[in-house]
Amino acid sequence: MEPETIFQARNPLLAKALPALKRAAIQARLIAAQTGTDLIVLEKGKIRRIKISAEDIQGIREQAASYDSASDDV
Repeated sequence: MEPETIFQARNPLLAKALPALKRAAIQARLIAAQTGTDLIVLEKGKIRRIKISAEDIQGIREQAASYDSASDDV
């Protein structure tokens, strides 16, 4: 299902799934940075290991803040 059509779904919970997944991804990045753990993601059918440093935390927090303010309308 495409992101545009998710918001038109009959089930109202489905429309909230994409923003919830985005919030979970941001939270996973924060936890990985705070604990020094690699982030494992599936991208274009391939598994990638991403190192997230403590320096990345500020950028991740800014991303979370901008996402939170944009998602207030959802």
